[in-house]
Amino acid sequence: MRERAGRIGALEGRLYFLSERSLVGILGAARRIGARALFVDSVQAVLPGIEHSAGSPQGIRAAAFGIREFAKGERIIAFLSSQVNKRSRIQGPRALEHLVDVNLLLEYGKGGERDLKVLKNRYGPAGLSLPLRMEAKGLVPAEGSQVR
Repeated sequence: MRERAGRIGALEGRLYFLSERSLVGILGAARRIGARALFVDSVQAVLPGIEHSAGSPQGIRAAAFGIREFAKGERIIAFLSSQVNKRSRIQGPRALEHLVDVNLLLEYGKGGERDLKVLKNRYGPAGLSLPLRMEAKGLVPAEGSQVR
């Protein structure tokens, strides 16, 4: 992730990267640096504690719940990336979808096109999508595209 951020010119002094799978380690580091936002890639890889294994339904639920409670307590925003199955459904427990406020899906299309879909939005409309394409500076709206 750090290499990609550097390649698209998104690195700056306030952006920190951590190679950590332990929930305690992730949240402790975020607290130490005074993070205002937290990005976790991917929630299935997080080890929530000794009572659950990473990737198990209970482990995914525990990790997501722990991150959500941390974000609420610290008054920050948290972004969780998640793996999806072949039907484009979140891999893991259905409860994960209920713990989040917004659920986005980035689908890959032909010729490098991608479609960003809003599957759930607790604070606004869902069912919208935006066609995107990859450029040197990252994902940008496709030529002439509109939210639909």
